[in-house]
Amino acid sequence: MRVRRAPAAGWPGFVRVRRAPAPGWPGDPDTVEEARRNPESIAGHGIDDVVEHYAALIADLPVRPVVFGHSFGGMIAEKLLGQDRAAATVAIMQIRARLSMSADGYVTTPSGWPALTADPAFVPGQSHGIREFLADCEAALMGRTTFQPALTNSRWPWPDLDVFVLGSHRPESTPDHVTTDDDPVRLLEKVRAANRGGDVHLVGGPRTIATIHALGALDRLELVVLPLLFGGGTQLTPALSPETGLTFLSQRALPGGAVEIVYSCAGRRGDLPGKPAEQV
Repeated sequence: MRVRRAPAAGWPGFVRVRRAPAPGWPGDPDTVEEARRNPESIAGHGIDDVVEHYAALIADLPVRPVVFGHSFGGMIAEKLLGQDRAAATVAIMQIRARLSMSADGYVTTPSGWPALTADPAFVPGQSHGIREFLADCEAALMGRTTFQPALTNSRWPWPDLDVFVLGSHRPESTPDHVTTDDDPVRLLEKVRAANRGGDVHLVGGPRTIATIHALGALDRLELVVLPLLFGGGTQLTPALSPETGLTFLSQRALPGGAVEIVYSCAGRRGDLPGKPAEQV
């Protein structure tokens, strides 16, 4: 759980919770039956519509509230904070994938190494924004292919994180504190049961990311685009469905010429037009 506050002189003593309303999204019917009869009522609302819906509700309150949000709702909460509509936000556990890719769209080099390893500016565990990223994480979730090399590595890659591994069997010499399971649904239940409020770093390639996304559990996709062209390698798609919905959250330039782009992964993208958008 991450708590963020708007700039202020501090908290004057303890916070007393008077009430905690949980209003629905715009067009959200009062009952499940009504939603089934009229599913169009919640269709067609974009991110800005949702934010403005909650902003209008907040405007009727006597003071700025603390806004809680889980997953995609956490992004809405952060947008309200950025507009100075909330006194603070509490964003509950998110599963976040972070990948590097070349400027021509490859997440591995032609020889199969992660794209980041080809950048002369790469320093393991330190460069390209990874330290700031990990500051919000308490766990790492990965497939066995990503995990197994760590068993013979001179440096344990995840010293401060709980580690969860998806694989058909538990590799020999796996440390006792590492949790493994061959069922992704069961493993996610273990991740959530152990969670203390921090985020989860989804480590691995496109197939692992696609597995978690297919379960509706991938909250963020963070791409580090490198100033390099590979001309070959592995791409994010089609392992991760091209129909994955992406909503832009933020971007920033990193030292060495790379650019970090962060997306929310809620929903599904619409059909691609058969001709340029301005001609539709």
